[in-house]
Amino acid sequence: RADVTLFMIDCTQPFTHQDRAIAKLIDEKARGIIILLNKWDLVPDQHNNFKQIIDNLYKNITILDFAPVITISAKDSIRTFKVMDKVLELLEIQNVKIATGPLNRALKTYYEERHPAAAGRGYVKMNFIIQVSRKPCKFIIFTNRPNEIEDSYKKYLIRRIREDFHLEGLPIRIEFRKK
Repeated sequence: RADVTLFMIDCTQPFTHQDRAIAKLIDEKARGIIILLNKWDLVPDQHNNFKQIIDNLYKNITILDFAPVITISAKDSIRTFKVMDKVLELLEIQNVKIATGPLNRALKTYYEERHPAAAGRGYVKMNFIIQVSRKPCKFIIFTNRPNEIEDSYKKYLIRRIREDFHLEGLPIRIEFRKK
């Protein structure tokens, strides 16, 4: 029932099956997410190891690759003050309703940059997009061939919408419907 989920992981331990199972549950509930890498004080050479740890995190828990990460030490209260700032930021982002005009202009740009692959004869045309809910953040794209759009193109659209409309930390759902 939470609007924002804090997913705390011990960064001194390898990622486990349980971490991936929890990540899947978080994704299914489609709430804002912040990943907290705890015990950061125990990581040697923190500055040089940060990128490697983050890359390893996103490689092992790919379903949450859009989530912002904060390194903390609960024991020493390192960067714990940043957590609430990020929670408040996500709450604000969750309540934003994106106007249809900018969404449709963005969709046109995405389509021009990369066309969806068409199975069989003909082509896939993207007609328009609307935001239908905020929690979870869900969009419907009307198209001539909704059942032929591949997951890779859907992921591309989600990534671009997240970047262009500053929706970091929010899971985005897209549904395709026939016009």
